[in-house]
Amino acid sequence: MKNAKCALIQDGAHHDVKWYEEALEVYQLVCENVRDIILFLRASDGHVIATNGAATEAYGYGRAELLALTVYDLHPPETRSTLTERMSQVGAQSISYETTHRRKDGSLFPVEVSLLSTTIGDERVLLSIMRDITESQRAQVTARRHDQELAVLDSMRGVARESLDLNQRLNRALDEVLRLGVSPTEAKGMISLIDNQTGKISLVVNRGVPENHPCLVKLLDGECLCRPALEHGDIVISDEGLQDDRRNCYWPDAVPHVGVCLPLEVRGKVLGVLSLWLPEPASLVDEDIKLLTSISRQISLAVDNAQLYEEAHRRADELTALNKAAQAIVSTLDFESVLKLVIGEVRNLMNAEGASVLLRDPAGDDLVFTAVAGSGSEALMGTRFPIKAGIAGWVMRAREPVLVDDAQSDPRFFNAIDTATGLTTHSVIAVPLKFKGAVWGVVEAINRIRGKFGKRDCEMLEALARSAAIAIENARLFQAERELHRLVEQSRVQLAQTEKLAAMGRLAASLAHEINNPLQAIYNCLHMVLHFDLEADDRQAYLQTAIEEVERLTSIVTRTLDFARRPQQEMKPVHLNEIVEKVLTLANKYFQHCHIALVRELSPDLPPILATSDELAQVFLNLVLNAVDAMPEGGTLRVISWLAEEGRLAVAFSDTGRGIPPEQIPLVFEPFFSTKNSGTGLGLAISYSIVRRHGGEIKVESQVGQGATFTVWLPTATT
Repeated sequence: MKNAKCALIQDGAHHDVKWYEEALEVYQLVCENVRDIILFLRASDGHVIATNGAATEAYGYGRAELLALTVYDLHPPETRSTLTERMSQVGAQSISYETTHRRKDGSLFPVEVSLLSTTIGDERVLLSIMRDITESQRAQVTARRHDQELAVLDSMRGVARESLDLNQRLNRALDEVLRLGVSPTEAKGMISLIDNQTGKISLVVNRGVPENHPCLVKLLDGECLCRPALEHGDIVISDEGLQDDRRNCYWPDAVPHVGVCLPLEVRGKVLGVLSLWLPEPASLVDEDIKLLTSISRQISLAVDNAQLYEEAHRRADELTALNKAAQAIVSTLDFESVLKLVIGEVRNLMNAEGASVLLRDPAGDDLVFTAVAGSGSEALMGTRFPIKAGIAGWVMRAREPVLVDDAQSDPRFFNAIDTATGLTTHSVIAVPLKFKGAVWGVVEAINRIRGKFGKRDCEMLEALARSAAIAIENARLFQAERELHRLVEQSRVQLAQTEKLAAMGRLAASLAHEINNPLQAIYNCLHMVLHFDLEADDRQAYLQTAIEEVERLTSIVTRTLDFARRPQQEMKPVHLNEIVEKVLTLANKYFQHCHIALVRELSPDLPPILATSDELAQVFLNLVLNAVDAMPEGGTLRVISWLAEEGRLAVAFSDTGRGIPPEQIPLVFEPFFSTKNSGTGLGLAISYSIVRRHGGEIKVESQVGQGATFTVWLPTATT
């Protein structure tokens, strides 16, 4: 600064020297106290001729050391040619630019330069005023990085919103991570997820790692940096080069890398891991880790949402399939059809090679193959094996489901089944058939066609087994009810036939008398023909009379046999009056013997009814005989038929007997109720069931001492 002082004094010779000396002191004071770096340079060679304290602090040189240097010594080699050009071009007007300077320790730092030219005496001098812009550039970089991070995070949120497809989300997410400044273009990355079914890790998205690379084997086996991330949710960083054995196994390249593993975690559950490899000497600061952690959270949420969506969608599909299967199973009450449907739905839902339903024999301790499906399974149908043997036997005894991945090595496996079918059982899923706490049998499927049986399959099979158990129970009950109905119907027919024969027994005396008359006439005619010498005309007359009596006898026997035979169950159009007349004719002699006057009032031209005539004849005969029994000293029986309201026909049987007490009227159609000492109490009960089966009804009206009226209503054939 001494030379500068002389120049200032010479330049201001016509001024007061003291004033300039004071001005120079002020100038020196300003230069020393400003934060900017100030260098005075000799324009001819760039030698430093003056400087301030900010320069010594910035460059790390002492003042004397700086004055021994040129400005070129303060620049890295690559910027020196540019500096020479700028020094030659600068004039009275200053020029500004940014460049890089070098400190004494060799480190570089950015500066913003204002360069101008002046003269001191007759020598050209350059004044370089500089400012260290390291912090400014760092702030700009930070701002840009912050903007980039915000953009990436916003993009990650967009990934979560755009699609629920898991692979699409993860591919987009990994691309966004590798786009960050913290991960240069040479970086590589993977996103791996834990399979919910197997609990093993599987590669989902890969960038930059060859598919056959050994590190993928280590990754899938968990023998790598990601293990702490997967097991404990820790963030793992390895920046020790090839000295880290785990990382070396993970990425055995000649080029060192920094490995980063971040857990993908939601609600305390690790879903997978984000793995990155950054070429060294890249460094990760806290802000980088925070950013990557934020990104991993966003990826975790995206994975969780996608998995929840996939799970919900899969559950919906499974429930739909299960619902259809359940509907199909309960759509029939036929036992064999239910079993076929069950076994078909089991095989379909489990995607299995074979399936079977085994039911416990209630008479013993065997399991019986009741329904089978699959190649060679027909040989198993009806096969028995002890409940203490096989995987199915274990399920039956333990009352629990079972999943077996390797059946051949399972000690519970019953090899005789494979021998019978010719198949080799590899995997088995079996669940008990339970109903109201009781285990009836086992439903099982073998050899999943694609993949392995899992927990979800077990849950679905259990749900299907619950529906199957209900359907099987319903089918069993229906089968039992149908058998019971058959037995009841058989008993009913037998009872009806017995009651009909009992009615014939009550008519026996009158029938015997009716048969005896024609027999006596036949006997007399034949006696006359055989023992007397008769004229030809007389002989012919006696023989004709005998023939007529035989025909009469045949008619009586025919009517009796027609009534006594078992009724045909088929209903067909018949005329009500014809059935009534048939019954009244059959009981005609009985009326005479019991001194009963018969009054018929049958309406002509009644429409036909749909009925079994033999059964209705039994009903009417029973009502007729009961009416006669109610008049032991004789009386009048009135039989009336007519077309009633609502398209029905009615026939009423009214007697003049002793009547029925009011308290007994509700009981007359009950089985085994009778007011007669010799009665069975089944006649009216059977009559009631017959009429109801024909779609009609029967009612009784009575007053003690004034008789009773039994009326039968029957629908016409067109009703």
